[in-house]
Amino acid sequence: MTLGRRGFLLGAAGSVLAVSAWGQESRERASLALWATTQNMSVPGLSGLPPGLDLKDLPPDAAAALSSLLGPTRDLQVRLWSPGAAPADATALLDVPAGLNLGKTLPLEIARPERRKEQVQELEKVTGRVPDDFEIRQYWGCYEQVRAGQPRVWKLSDFPAAERERWKALTRAGGGLVEKPDWTEAVWPNSREGAPQRPGARPKVGSLRGEHTLRTSYAGQAAFRVTEPVDFLDPVMFSTPSAQKPPDLKRPIPVAWKAIPNALGYQLYAMAPRGQKLLVMWSGGDFSAPTAAGGEFPQMAEVRQMVEKGVYLAPTTTSCNIPAGIFEGSDAVMLHLVAYGPGQAFEPAGAPAIRVQTRSVGMMTLGGKLGVDLPEDD
Repeated sequence: MTLGRRGFLLGAAGSVLAVSAWGQESRERASLALWATTQNMSVPGLSGLPPGLDLKDLPPDAAAALSSLLGPTRDLQVRLWSPGAAPADATALLDVPAGLNLGKTLPLEIARPERRKEQVQELEKVTGRVPDDFEIRQYWGCYEQVRAGQPRVWKLSDFPAAERERWKALTRAGGGLVEKPDWTEAVWPNSREGAPQRPGARPKVGSLRGEHTLRTSYAGQAAFRVTEPVDFLDPVMFSTPSAQKPPDLKRPIPVAWKAIPNALGYQLYAMAPRGQKLLVMWSGGDFSAPTAAGGEFPQMAEVRQMVEKGVYLAPTTTSCNIPAGIFEGSDAVMLHLVAYGPGQAFEPAGAPAIRVQTRSVGMMTLGGKLGVDLPEDD
């Protein structure tokens, strides 16, 4: 399973469709986000080991990497944005409850505007540039056959110049680095955690609930308490397609999953590149705009609006169909199910606004190569 230089394109395009609504806010007030994600990935053919082979028989790094692929994981991201450049000696820490199992304090690493711009440039070297004739071919709806009027074709060259450049910038770097480039961002996890650890050696993340305290030397301090029902969601568990065998891409693909308690709505979609200049997409909702995926962590009211509009599936929905033939001949077909959960917001005086968000992400490969090896840039 190798990932070519631009195999990243598939995931990067997802960033375009999932730009953080938080980063788009126009307020000049500092903001703290706690983003809690439960993730579960299924790769048919890797869901079990060959007979007679045990994880303990593999090299430690290989066993840890394989274990991280095979089971659900919990991921916490902490991001603090503040106007302007933080002082040279600035510090930012987040005290967390013992039940989170990540220690008493999370040290945030500070990236000032100049460093954030450097990070964008570094990512551009890895991801390459999106060509002006890049095309998105969009399908939608939970049907067995493609409906009349589909696909809808979006060509990057047809977008207004400003929108086209913004789309390309987001594809290269993701929303977090390009939104408000003149602000300081402090993040966890980061390089201050020490030497990288094997995935299997990391502590098992616990519960968000309890007392948290933000302590900074430049953006104020705030204490807040995360309470029910906000916490890491249950993992996405697909019942179909089978995790043992890829589906036939020529036929309708039934998708079904176990309901997730406290979910407010589901975003179901699949995508796959076809060559260097085409991305094929499908979404379960009845909506055809290329930005239908919404934000990575939309607020609860936004999720409910998306459900009402038919962009997201209702929390009572547990099945859908991918119409036949959409992804036939595509590379690296990836199915995504995102369950958006409850959150909390705090507005402490003299301190950053605080938002806690939860989601559960399930991913499954449906066929094709896991990576796409494309020519290097000159």
